[in-house]
Amino acid sequence: MPFTESDLGAFGALTTAIGLTSKGGANNQDWFGDPVGGTGSTHTNAHGFATILSDDDQRRALEDFVDEVLGPPQGHDDDTARWVPLFQNADPTVTVYAVLEPTGSASSGTVRVGVGLEHTTSGGTAPSVTTRIHVPIAHVPRGTDPRPTGGPNPTWLLLGQVGGRIGIEVEATFTDAAPVPREAYLRGATIGLGIPTGPEDVEFTLALLDLQVPGALTPTTQTLTLDDISEVGPDLVQFLVGLVKAQVDALDANDATYKHIVGLTGMLGLRDGIPNLPTSPVDDVLSRGRPALVGWVESILTDDNALDAWLGELARLIGGDPHPEKNAVTVDVGPCTVTVGLGVAPGTGGHPVLTPWIELDYATRTGALARAHVDILRADTGTSQVSAVPALSAEAVFGVDAGGTALILGASPHIDSLHVGVALDAQRRPALVLTLHGVALPPTYTAKVVDLSSPDAAVKAASSALTSTLATALGTLGQPGDLLKILLGVDPPGAVDAINVVDLVGDPLGTIRGYYDALTRDTDAMAEAVGALRALIVGVPSAPVSGDGTVETPWRLLLGQDDAVVGLDLWRDGGLLHTALSFDGSLDILDDLQVTAAVRAVLLTVDLTAGHVVFVGQAEASATLRPRGADPATFALAAGLDLSFGGLAITAGWSPAKGFTIVPRGDGLSLDVRTAAGVDALAIPLPTIDASGHWTFSPDWAAIERLLGHLLRHTGSEILDAFADLVGWGLPDASTTRLVLADLVTDPAAALEAWTGALALDCASLDRVLRPVA
Repeated sequence: MPFTESDLGAFGALTTAIGLTSKGGANNQDWFGDPVGGTGSTHTNAHGFATILSDDDQRRALEDFVDEVLGPPQGHDDDTARWVPLFQNADPTVTVYAVLEPTGSASSGTVRVGVGLEHTTSGGTAPSVTTRIHVPIAHVPRGTDPRPTGGPNPTWLLLGQVGGRIGIEVEATFTDAAPVPREAYLRGATIGLGIPTGPEDVEFTLALLDLQVPGALTPTTQTLTLDDISEVGPDLVQFLVGLVKAQVDALDANDATYKHIVGLTGMLGLRDGIPNLPTSPVDDVLSRGRPALVGWVESILTDDNALDAWLGELARLIGGDPHPEKNAVTVDVGPCTVTVGLGVAPGTGGHPVLTPWIELDYATRTGALARAHVDILRADTGTSQVSAVPALSAEAVFGVDAGGTALILGASPHIDSLHVGVALDAQRRPALVLTLHGVALPPTYTAKVVDLSSPDAAVKAASSALTSTLATALGTLGQPGDLLKILLGVDPPGAVDAINVVDLVGDPLGTIRGYYDALTRDTDAMAEAVGALRALIVGVPSAPVSGDGTVETPWRLLLGQDDAVVGLDLWRDGGLLHTALSFDGSLDILDDLQVTAAVRAVLLTVDLTAGHVVFVGQAEASATLRPRGADPATFALAAGLDLSFGGLAITAGWSPAKGFTIVPRGDGLSLDVRTAAGVDALAIPLPTIDASGHWTFSPDWAAIERLLGHLLRHTGSEILDAFADLVGWGLPDASTTRLVLADLVTDPAAALEAWTGALALDCASLDRVLRPVA
């Protein structure tokens, strides 16, 4: 029975995305012979899995499907790029996007694939500030492959190539009120920075949103970039800059109502009278272009006093507090404190190396907090080289560094703070962090930091004392501390042995690997550990998760408090521990059918024996069509011929070893032929697909003989009816001379010779066939 895209509801867009139907809803018959598809000479299908991103209609259908299935917020367009939201946190308002951006033409362009992050303050109502970060990661060709082939990087990687520009944008909305004609008005402003990872220049942009000068009837948006200053015109730029400076100078900088526009213009150097902060060299920029603006930026970054003043304006903009001692600004977001900082170091040719970083502190009580720190990137402005996430750490902090009192108050011994957690080392491998800060030991030893993460330092401490101290300190964090004690092996669940701190410091990776080897061998203990992790992430009471740790029934961490269908699956296979992102969903279609879909992508595989780690090892997706009730679904194909099935499924998989594979499955698939004597059920086996995408078929030729005999006898033609009797197809008498269809397909000449010889000796069969014809 033909079906169209509209028959499948939300999954209609998915059928168009994979190429099974066209944009208009028509079926793509070529898809069943070549579902992978492509433009090469070996492919018969132009629209399949291989073109899901490069084909415009398939890509838009995929965007629509993901947008509809995940629900609010809705995706939006930014110029030619489509931002598809993956998930959103309500407080603070942070949204993570998948960003798809087609470039060039459909025959010679590419589609850039990346990730985007958007944070909005004040719930999105004015005044508010929205920060966006866009990192393009890969690109796929839309036609003839235009991607560069030289260099050490793979051709699919966009970072490091032309177009792999990391975008950072800050948009400030000052008011939601409508402009009044002939009165000055500015709804907001946007500043952007494009950081190249390939052979390109740094890009700066500024947009004044809905600017209305006195006397104008309607507002307009003016955008200034370094590449089109000559097009904007020096007179217009001078006018806009002068207008903005005049308006800002008339405002009270200490009035909180105007903090956003005062802070933004101060950061841009458009406000006079800020101590130590040079104003923007507008005249010089108009005459010399980018070098003048870059020189102004570098004059701020290389001068501590100027940088402190600039950070003060940033703090005014976002409503935070400046911390000049570490080139940072803090702002409270609910129970957390977010710190945004900028590291500046000398680089190539005297140009600075910039390292923007973010730190998140969650204080459970005075003197105890959990901290996560990430260096977003490291950019050498002299060489335009960019490294993503050069540093990453997560730790628990106790004592003075957490806003409390010293852990040991005496003069000697004395300890201000304790830091414990994990971080990336110089080889970007996870390593233990265990440090004491503000240490004094008798008789005269003092140190700002004592690093117990190294074996030499660890032997100076007793294992039992460290373990007890660490467990007690983590316990003050409440639920996060309980989880850390499980994850670090300080207080493991079940009968699993706790780690030895000396072993942990001497061989952190080996000790942690051995701990998780024992933990995952204890099914109940691992279920309890995963349950504690889910409690911290989702915010529900801690309880063991379901599953026994096998691939069929893994430990499942549901990412929701209800019957969530998205989760993390963990299972052990020999010495390998797999972590996968899973999705299960169902949709009712037509009157009595249901489509269920399942996706499992293995994100991380850890060899607990050898210590090897594999990222994104394999992925599998399946879709099943079955009746909603217990009875099979039946569709009438022709008079006296029905198609019935209990379920149809297709599974697509990918792995580095096997590549892309598709395997179809059928449950109770049969052709039911209604005859005068009753119903004759003919079971036709379901075709399969090999790794190259070709179909194979093993038919039941005897069943097909009965089917052909039935169809020939229902044509109303005496000649065709006589032909069916002559070849003996579909006759109940097993002794009748029959042309064996299986032999006819294998060796036609031999089969016809055997049949005619037997027929010549079978007078009864000849008489039965010839009498009605005569």
